[in-house]
Amino acid sequence: MDNVSVSELERMDAALANVFSTKKKMKEERRLEETLTLRALNLLGMLLRRYSSPDDGSIPLLLITPTLTLLRKSSKTKKLDIHARITDVVRRLNRIRRVGNADSFERSLVQNAKKDVEEMLEKKLPRTVRVLVRGTLEMLEKCFKTQLQAEEKTLKRKKEVGKSEKRVTNKKKRTS
Repeated sequence: MDNVSVSELERMDAALANVFSTKKKMKEERRLEETLTLRALNLLGMLLRRYSSPDDGSIPLLLITPTLTLLRKSSKTKKLDIHARITDVVRRLNRIRRVGNADSFERSLVQNAKKDVEEMLEKKLPRTVRVLVRGTLEMLEKCFKTQLQAEEKTLKRKKEVGKSEKRVTNKKKRTS
């Protein structure tokens, strides 16, 4: 180190200062990202409480895939508070028993969510995450079955109304 010139020492100092400032910025960015994630999870929790018995279940269904992806990623980190909140959100999602009414139901939405969940189950997951993902798959299957039953009832009612209208018109024709 005795043979190092002053200009080289100044460059080393600048390089070290740059390394430490970059490290500090990265730490701040990670903290900001964690804060935003926690805020988003709080918002999701509130939204799911609002839609605990949704008339339009498409909103919670749209949240399934990104939430499960976030759950899978958080299980690999050491951020227990984030993982616990995501787990809570997934449990709330899994409590959904029906998805809106037959008119607002989009079958493709459930099918796409189910496909994404099945693909996720094919990947290697920690046991706790796998249990939650299976619960989500069961919930989707129940919602799909419930919705198909509701659609069948609606079609049956429409047919009955159509038959009764025909009877009324036939009676009017006979009496005239």
